[in-house]
Amino acid sequence: MILRLLRLLLRPSLLAVAAVGIALIVYALTVIVPLVDEVRHALVSQEENTRAVIVGPASLALRINEPEESARIAVEISRAPLIDGIVISNDKNRVIAGAWQGDVMTEKDAVDTILEGNMTRWRIDDGVGRQGVVFVAFDDAWPERLESRLAMAFAVLGAGILVFALFVSISIRDFLSRAVRALQRAAAAVAGGDYQVKVPVDGKGPFADLARHFNKMVADLDASTRALRTSEERFQLAVSGSNEAIWDWDLQSDRLYLSPRYAELVGLTEAEVPAMFATWRSTVHPEDQARFSHALNNHIHHGATFHCEFRVVMRDGGWRWMLGRGTVLRDGTSAPVRMVGSFADHSEQKATRVQLEREKERAQVTLKSIADAVITTDRSGHITYMNPAAENVTGWSRRTALLRPIDAVLDFVDDTGTASIVEQLTTGLAEDPKARDLGQTELISQLGETHIVEIDIAPLRDRHDRFVGGVTVIHDITERYNLMRQLSHQAIHDPLTQLINRTGFEDRLNQLLKSAAAHEQTVHAICYMDMDQFKTVNDTCGHAAGDELLRQVSQQLQKHIRKGDTLARLGGDEFGLLLRHCPVEKANTIAEKIRRAIESFRFSWEGKTFSVGLSIGLAPFDGSPGSSAADLLSAVDQACYIAKSKGRNRIHIHHPGDMESSRWHKEIQWVPHIHQAMDEGNFVLLAQPIIDLNGEPGQAHQHYEILLRMRSSNGDLISPGSFLPAAERYNLMGTLDRWVVNHAIEMLAMASVRNPQLANMTFGINISGAVLSDNTLLDHVKVMLNAYRLPPEIFCFEITETVAIANFTHATRFVRDLKEIGCSFALDDFGSGFASFSYLKTLPVDYLKIDGSFVRHLADNEVDHTMVDIINQLGHVMGLRTIAEFVENDRILAILRRIGVDFAQGYHFGQPRPLSEVLYGHPGTQTLPAAADTADTPRVVTSTRA
Repeated sequence: MILRLLRLLLRPSLLAVAAVGIALIVYALTVIVPLVDEVRHALVSQEENTRAVIVGPASLALRINEPEESARIAVEISRAPLIDGIVISNDKNRVIAGAWQGDVMTEKDAVDTILEGNMTRWRIDDGVGRQGVVFVAFDDAWPERLESRLAMAFAVLGAGILVFALFVSISIRDFLSRAVRALQRAAAAVAGGDYQVKVPVDGKGPFADLARHFNKMVADLDASTRALRTSEERFQLAVSGSNEAIWDWDLQSDRLYLSPRYAELVGLTEAEVPAMFATWRSTVHPEDQARFSHALNNHIHHGATFHCEFRVVMRDGGWRWMLGRGTVLRDGTSAPVRMVGSFADHSEQKATRVQLEREKERAQVTLKSIADAVITTDRSGHITYMNPAAENVTGWSRRTALLRPIDAVLDFVDDTGTASIVEQLTTGLAEDPKARDLGQTELISQLGETHIVEIDIAPLRDRHDRFVGGVTVIHDITERYNLMRQLSHQAIHDPLTQLINRTGFEDRLNQLLKSAAAHEQTVHAICYMDMDQFKTVNDTCGHAAGDELLRQVSQQLQKHIRKGDTLARLGGDEFGLLLRHCPVEKANTIAEKIRRAIESFRFSWEGKTFSVGLSIGLAPFDGSPGSSAADLLSAVDQACYIAKSKGRNRIHIHHPGDMESSRWHKEIQWVPHIHQAMDEGNFVLLAQPIIDLNGEPGQAHQHYEILLRMRSSNGDLISPGSFLPAAERYNLMGTLDRWVVNHAIEMLAMASVRNPQLANMTFGINISGAVLSDNTLLDHVKVMLNAYRLPPEIFCFEITETVAIANFTHATRFVRDLKEIGCSFALDDFGSGFASFSYLKTLPVDYLKIDGSFVRHLADNEVDHTMVDIINQLGHVMGLRTIAEFVENDRILAILRRIGVDFAQGYHFGQPRPLSEVLYGHPGTQTLPAAADTADTPRVVTSTRA
């Protein structure tokens, strides 16, 4: 009855029921729940209560390590039961945060509080490897307050529950039960994924509104779920199609999400994928760390686009290139909170790009390093590239020349050359795609320098073989061109006098002969000039003086020739002159003018003055058939030789049929015969006895002169008077002398084994002037005598008087050197010279051989008789023994005995016979024609030319 009464009274006051209920709930949450928690703490020890409360939040503050967030956590902890204050520090004793009874402490206050020593400390761990220390100050009065608060709370709670129970049981029991059940069923369906469920809406009121809002919320949730599912499907398809890995980095917690594709890219399992950004960042290649951090910071703090290439380590230890892209997300204060993006495998693209860059670099280095200029143009002939060599040769920089027409950069001396290149590059190569050589031309650079260049062009085509431009290659041959010109000049010019040399002279002579053959009645002249006394200057003052003499003489010669004539140095002290369109009379006048100029010229050197002369051979010529440069040179050479033989410093004109020239021409015919005889062994050594007029009658011959003969093709022996003049003139005497010396020593060495008497004999060997200045022959004789162990005393070397006078210094040295080892010497043809007596005083010879021209007519000519007598007396006064040549009868022999000559040689005692017969004791049977041996001076050794 009472309950019904109360229900009736309270039924209209549903708001009061709600108010009481809400008050109870609020009171329970704000008072009872904390008291329950404090009671739970009171049931265990104070330290365990506190540790359970603060360890988790303190570890979180340590991990976050952010001042504001850590301070907030410390304030919350300081408000916990049993606690007055808390200080959190890291493992480096650095205070992270501190609070006292809900207020934030400064770092100094926190340190001072710790130093008071009334706080309990525990070590904490942030869960990712970092450690720290938490300091706690406990509230000692807390138990008494807890008891009072519990009493009050339970009293209030009891009263409230009583009132609330009455209201609920009376007023809203039925209503609440229906609404709650409907909501429960709908919530369960939604939790199960059924977004089609709806809560019935009955009438009006809070529960009806709640039902309508609940139904709308479910409908919106259904639509969002559908849209999200569609978006996720599209996202997954896009990610799968792009083959990229997705990453999501929480900047607050440092947690990182990487999609499964990332694990596939680096060869990891999903469990091995790093969950923290710092851990993943350590997998970036050390060389890329700085670049990655710079790109990341620029994006987060400065808003730059994050697009970075870097390498990450793979499971097998290798490295894979990644292309990272991302965008930072910010909160309402613009602070960065998250960053999302993608990682793409960029290894192949990177490798391809690196290869392309290497190829490009190699191509650029190649183009820069090659010496040829390379210019590429487009279809219209505008420049698209120039290498450094092109810049050098054109004088244009690549930057300035770029996109200019090529004809504005290439400036040729021949304007048609530029036009031709433009036409070829723009039209020709497109129509006929073949590389082509445009030949040689002159290019003028922008600086005004002239280059000799060779031009090549070739087409440029794209991958579809379409014409896109051309390449011009310019080869600068200026240096080579100048070198060729220099070499060409040197090839035909004498380096000492800068005159045309023999090669250039012969070329111009051949050209003149061809010109003369084409124009009848044209007469030219050629001169061959040989200096007189040049050898004297050269030997007296040295080669430097000789070179200077040649230079000065060449300058003198150039003063007296006509414009258009050709003056050349043919070699040594010999010059050639071509006189164009010059009859022989006029040529002779010019030659005489030149001869007189050189005759009056005086050469001075180191205080000494010399006069020189010029022997000139002159020959006219025209275009007659059969004329050749070789024949003309031979003719004027002979004419020059005749001029020298007639006394030097004169002119001799060569005419066809000239008897003197013919005789000298015959001499040259002996040159090949001499070479052939040398090669085929057709030279023969003979020996003629020299009789001691003071010896006993019948005494065996002990002194011989070795003579040289040439064997002809039919076996006849040819006298040396036939071939020696040619050998002397064409510098073959040294070769013949070596042959005679070598074979004579070899034959004597072999014969000495079987004939011991050779040691008591003497053999004379003639020496020409050509070898007196040749130290090698002197040394060669010494070596051979030593090698064959022959006594030097058996050799008597003979030198003609004129040779000794002409080569007095060398002759004296040669004689003294061989006399020192035991050889003897004879001065041959004595009396034929002009200064015999003065030179004889200083020349250390052993014999005087009286010239046969005095002996031959001794019995019939008083002058010859007197000359022989004087020469014999002179020799004896000087301690020399005398030998008379050409003793042909008893009358001459008797006079020689009466005069007192020591030795005699001639046909009266025996004709020359082979040396082998003399050496081995065999009688000779060979005789020679009287005409061949009447002038048996076997070696004409005096040269009539210096």
